[in-house]
Formats: sequence, C-alpha cells, structure tokens
Amino acid sequence: MKRFKVMVIAAVTVTVTASAGTIIPKTAMYGDSVENADSTGVMADSIEADTTEYETLNAVTVEASMQRTGAEKSVYIPTKRQRNASQSATDLLSRMDIPQISVPFGSTAVKTVSGQAVAVFIDYVPATQDELEMMRTSDVLRVEYLQSPTDTRFGGKTNVINFIMRKYDYGGYVRTRLYENFWANSGQAQVNGRFNYRRMTFDVMGYGYYCANDHTGTAQTETFRLPDETGGINTIERQSTSTGAKFRRNDYSASFRARYLSDKFTANNTLVFRNTRIPHNDSHGAVTYSGGGYDDSEYTTVNDSRRQNVTYTGYYYIGIGDNNSLTIQPAYAYNHTTQGSIYTEAGLAPIVNDAGDNSTLANTSIEYGHTFGGGHSFTLYGYGEYEHNRTRYTGTTEALDRTSSYTGNFDAGYSFTRGGFSSTVRFGWSLSHIDYNGVSNDFNSPFADLFLQYSPNSKNSLSAYMHTAGWPVSSNYKSDRLIQSSPLLWRTGNPSLTAYRSWDFGVQYVYMPSNAWRFSGYAYGWLVGNRAAFDYQPFEYQPGKQALVRNIIQPAGGFGRYNVGLYVNWRPLGGKFNITGSLTETFTHNGRPYNLDKSVLSGYVQAMYYVGNFNFVVAYVSRMYSFDDSMSGFYTRSRDAFALAAGWGNGSWNVNLQLQNMFRWHWRTSTTEMASTYYDVTRQNYGVDNHALIQAKVTYTFSFGKKSKSDTDADLSPDAARTASGILH
Repeated sequence: MKRFKVMVIAAVTVTVTASAGTIIPKTAMYGDSVENADSTGVMADSIEADTTEYETLNAVTVEASMQRTGAEKSVYIPTKRQRNASQSATDLLSRMDIPQISVPFGSTAVKTVSGQAVAVFIDYVPATQDELEMMRTSDVLRVEYLQSPTDTRFGGKTNVINFIMRKYDYGGYVRTRLYENFWANSGQAQVNGRFNYRRMTFDVMGYGYYCANDHTGTAQTETFRLPDETGGINTIERQSTSTGAKFRRNDYSASFRARYLSDKFTANNTLVFRNTRIPHNDSHGAVTYSGGGYDDSEYTTVNDSRRQNVTYTGYYYIGIGDNNSLTIQPAYAYNHTTQGSIYTEAGLAPIVNDAGDNSTLANTSIEYGHTFGGGHSFTLYGYGEYEHNRTRYTGTTEALDRTSSYTGNFDAGYSFTRGGFSSTVRFGWSLSHIDYNGVSNDFNSPFADLFLQYSPNSKNSLSAYMHTAGWPVSSNYKSDRLIQSSPLLWRTGNPSLTAYRSWDFGVQYVYMPSNAWRFSGYAYGWLVGNRAAFDYQPFEYQPGKQALVRNIIQPAGGFGRYNVGLYVNWRPLGGKFNITGSLTETFTHNGRPYNLDKSVLSGYVQAMYYVGNFNFVVAYVSRMYSFDDSMSGFYTRSRDAFALAAGWGNGSWNVNLQLQNMFRWHWRTSTTEMASTYYDVTRQNYGVDNHALIQAKVTYTFSFGKKSKSDTDADLSPDAARTASGILH
C-alpha cells in the first residue's frame, strides 16, 4: 500500500481507510460530511486545504466526526441539510439534537435536559431573542456547549450554548421573516439588515407582531371557607364561566447594534426600543353562588395595558497579554407601564384597579481572568445593580409606592483542567439594600458553586454540579396595599419579607459512540429554604363582612423539585433520518400551607426526514404538570401536542408549513388547581395554544459581499436589562 498524507482541521476528525487503485478526495472540513462534497470531492462550503501529496489507491472511506465531548466543552457540527432546513437558531438546535439540552421542535426556549436555563452566545457575545430568531443559519460553523466555563467572555454563566459563525471581509445580508398562525389569528413580520466590514458589524432590525382572537378566558370554580359568628365555617362556592372574550395585542420594536470583534478585543453595543399594547383583554360571563346569600349574576371584566421600554446593553472583552482577560457588561433600561381593569358584577359595586409604574434599572458586571500554567486558572467577578420603581394605584385603592434597591455580587473562582478532568469552584457574597416607602431592609448572603467533569475520551462525559445562593424577594411583593380582586378575594404584600436560600444539584452522563447515536442520562434537584408563600386567610374588610385576603407568609413549608430522565437520538441513513426521544420523571413537594406532593412522567419524541432540499417532521409532546413558582400553590396540567411539518430550503429561501393538533377543535388549553385551608380553585383555561392550527413561515435572505477565509480557526437572554414592573400582581 502506498503512503499518503491527509490534513485534519481543528476539531473535526476525519477517518480514511484505503487500498491501492483510487484517488483520495480532499479533506472534509468542519463536519461538512461527504454528503456536502461536489463531484470532485471538494467541500462546497470549505476552505481549500493542502492535500497535494496523495497517490492512487483502490477504495476510500471518509467519515467526518460531527461531535466530540471533552473536559472543557462539547462541540457539534451542523450538516448542510440541517442549516438549510432551519429558520432560526432554536430551529437549528432542535434539528441538531444536542444531548445536553432540550429544544423540542417549534420551541423558542433553550433549556438543559433537566430543565435549567441556558445562556446563548453568538461568537462569545450574549445573544438576544431577536438575534436568535433572525440568525442566518447557513453561516453557522459549529455549536459549542459549555458548563461552568472559565472564559470570562461567558460572564460566569453555568450552562452555555455558543454559536461560531462564518465571518465576512465585507458585505452581509438582508433577512426577512414572516409567519402567520391561521385560526389563532396571530402573525409576525421581522427584518434585519446586517453589514460587515472586516471586524465591524452593524445590524438594524425591525419587528412587528399582532394577535387578535376571541377564544381566551377561564371557567373557574372557587371555594371559600369563611368563619361565621358562631365559630363555625360558612362554605361559599363561586363559579364563573366565560361566555365571551376579546383579546388584542400589538408589539413593535426597533433595534440597532454595532460590534467590533477580534481575538483580543470585542465591543458590542445594542439599543432597543419596544412598545407593547394590549387594548383589550376582556371577558364576560355568568357567576353563580352556592351559600353565603349571594345572588347569581353576570360579570364583565375589561382590561387594558401598555408597556414602553428602552434598553441599552454593552459588552466589552479585553485580552491582556496571553494570560489575562477582562470582560465588562453595562446595561440600562427604562420601563413605563400602565394597566387598568374594571370588574363589574350585578348587584355589587364596580372594582376599579388602575396602576401606573415607572421603573429604571442599571447594572454592570466586571470579570477578570488569569490563566496559570499546568491547567490552572483564576477569576474574579463583580456585579452591581440599581433598580427604582415608582408605582401609583388609583380606583378602588389609592396609593403610591416607591421602591429602590441596590444589589451587589462578588465572587472568586478557581479552575483546574488536565487531560479529561476539569473542575471549578466559586465562592462569593451577595449584598442588597431595599428601601420601600422609607423602610429599609438589608440582605447579605454567601453563595457557592462546584462543578466537576471527567471525559476519558471524545465519546464519554460525566459531570456533576452543586449551587447554593440567597435571593432577595422581589420588591413588588413588599407592597402593604389591599387590592380587591373579586367580591370575596383581596390581595396584599408583606413589607417584612426577607431573602430566601436555594440549593440545586445535578449529575449527567453523555455517551456518543458514533455520528448515528447520542445518549444522555441525568438527575436534578432544587430545594428552597426560608420560603415565602401565598397564604389565604379570612379577614373582615367591613364591619360584619368577611372575605379572604391573599397575603405572603415567611417562612412557609419547604419546596423541592426533583427529576430523573433519559435522552436518546438516532440518525441512520447518513443523517437523512433523525429520531429523538426524551423521558423525564418529575417529583415536586410543596409544603405548608399547601401540603402537596405531585409526581408526573413526561416526554417528547420527534422524527425528521430529509430528501434533497425538502424536510419533514413529526413531533409529539406529552402532557405535563408544572407549578407556577415556589411561592404559589397553583399547579397546571397542560395538554399534549402533536405536529406535522414540511419544509423546503436552499440557503436563501426557506418555506415551512406546520399542522398542529389537527384533531383538536375545542379551545381548552390547560387546567389549573390549588387547594389550601380556606380557599380552593379549579380553573379551566381557554385559548388558541392547543387548538388545531396551521402555521406558515417564510424567510428570505439576500446576501452580498465576500466571506472571510479565516474561518479555519476552529477554536476561537431576551434583553438582560429589561426591568420588570413594580405593580403588585
């Protein structure tokens, strides 16, 4: 057998076996497997590789490894089929089937397989949701998944997805995205213009969304248990059923971004303007009472709201020499919110709740990193935040709330990596000062992180982590105002609320024996201590008149959620067929005042098939139980969902048609329940989410300019500063 030379580029492994008689084709690069090569054996999207030293041989087998895992990160290479079939970054992630994350087909949320949030970056810069939706997926070279990365560019995030994109010497593209949801009466139009000149990138984006439907609402049964004058309990059942609804929503936004990107210095500045208007969230229906002496009647609820928001986010990375780096991320947001509601019920005085809120948020994080020899590294991190809310209530309740808060986090981290082993430990301190209507409350608490990972080779990885931290309670729960929600229910906050502590921990094993198989198994737990929780208690709002008030108690009983699951992906036929399944058992304990234990088995399965430029998808997501949050006793039982989709894409045009839940012609979406000592609720929710739906999506990208040839260097949140309203909900 003759000798020959084969060039292997960066993270992509290419295996070649041969015997005398044929010519070796050029090296597959960046996972563009032989399916993407032209008839000469040259990769269509690759950079010319020097493979001039070869000789005639009989047979050649070339297999490009599309995946590898290691102590520092896992790397996945999208195929040309997957890139052409995808309309957004999350669509591409769903098709790539990365075993550490969960992105069911059609979802826009990126989470780990056990349900934790994942921070998404593009070329090491934090990505907004708009950027992910408007990503030109044909420019994606590879996707990296990192846990507790030591690189300061990731800002200390625990779980990270990082897209590495093809660069341009000059030029760019204009990308337009349109979709319409038939029967749901909603749609979106979005356009992004990008221009690149060497290391500079400029983006201008516009966005519009509308929703108009008359199928929202609830059918609710409430049970009130009120003490009477004899010391007994008077049970009142109140049933309200929506007989009509009107919902209208319009969103508009515009953004501008300027970015400079190099290995040693990155500057990214984004300015976003948003306007959200909900002129109608109205309903009317019938109310019936059992007990209490209330007459049956009809009700009408009229709600409207408007939110105007401007945000600035900055990102600056400075590489100082070979061993030092500094990352600075400033952000600012101003938010103006108005909302109004009028509830009328025959025989009762109208309940009018109007509120206006002006909120300001400013924060900055700074992280310094130093790398020693022998796999040792050290980081210092600091974060400061100021938030101010000024909220005025008018109507049935007249009040003015002012809240100011100052928050700081400081931590130090040490990491060690050698061979297939990596570890990170971080210790820090959180400080906060909250001033609510002149009453001050200080909070300080330590936090800690521990992460361990062992990868004996590029196919196996075992990781474990633990995190504990203290959390101040949101300022909008500190209002002591009494707000009436219905004739028998009021709500208030608790100015004396203090911080609570949480612990979360998990373990995960990833096994990728070949391009055709990916497996992961995982377990996760989350516990909350010193919990604040909603509690419903009787109170006399007028002499001789009893009702319930939802206040907030602390400490309440413990809250914990645990899950264990399995993820499997199989891609036979050279990747033309792809089937993925995930199964998770989740157990939740919600202590006093709810005393509830809940266990549920859930999962999803999806199959994809590619032929030419066409792709076809079948997806099923099971019903699930979810708790609103650790404060609430409400849990929701969602319906399962089924989808069929067909698409066509060629890199410029992408057309996709989806049929969802085509055998479901009612408007019931989910069921929400809660039970406590004095108050129970069963709520049937109505909407368009689980109704039969036809969704049509079209994207078109016009590109121009010259792509860079430096892409051989293979080892290079919705809006972070968007403040929440201070209105009590």
